[in-house]
Amino acid sequence: GVLCGRADVVTVALPWGSLLRGLIGADGRLLAAIASTLRPGGELELLLSTVDRDGLGSTLDDAAVERLADAYGPCGFRHIESRPALLDDVERLSSGWGRRLGIPEKRPAWLLRFGYAGVAGASVFGAAGGVSAGGVSAGSSSL
Repeated sequence: GVLCGRADVVTVALPWGSLLRGLIGADGRLLAAIASTLRPGGELELLLSTVDRDGLGSTLDDAAVERLADAYGPCGFRHIESRPALLDDVERLSSGWGRRLGIPEKRPAWLLRFGYAGVAGASVFGAAGGVSAGGVSAGSSSL
C-alpha cells in the first residue's frame, strides 16, 4: 500500500488472543506485517502481560523476554530496551485496561522497545500508519 514504511512508531499495548500469541511466539508473518508499517529507523513498542491463567503455556519473565528480544532480530528488529512495566508506562500506553488489570501491582507486564533497521522482503503485508485498533497503533510525524 501507499503508506507502507511510513510509521515512525508502532505501539502494541496489552494485546490478547492471536495478536498476543503471535507476539509472544515471535511469529514471522506477524512481525513482517508490523515491520511493513515502519520506516527504517522506526520503533516498535510493546506492553505485554501474560500470566498462567491466560492459558498461553508461558509467562513473561527475564529469560522469556531475553529469548523474545533475540527472536525479533531476523525480521529486522534491534532490541533497545526490555524491563518490567511501571505504572507510568501503563498510564502512557494503555486506554485504562492496564489499570483495570492492576498492572503492575497485581499483574506483571513488560515494556519492550525495538528499533527497525529495515529488511529486504519484510514488507509482505500492507498497512496504514496513523491507525489505532485492538490495542495496536501506528503513527508518523511525517504523514
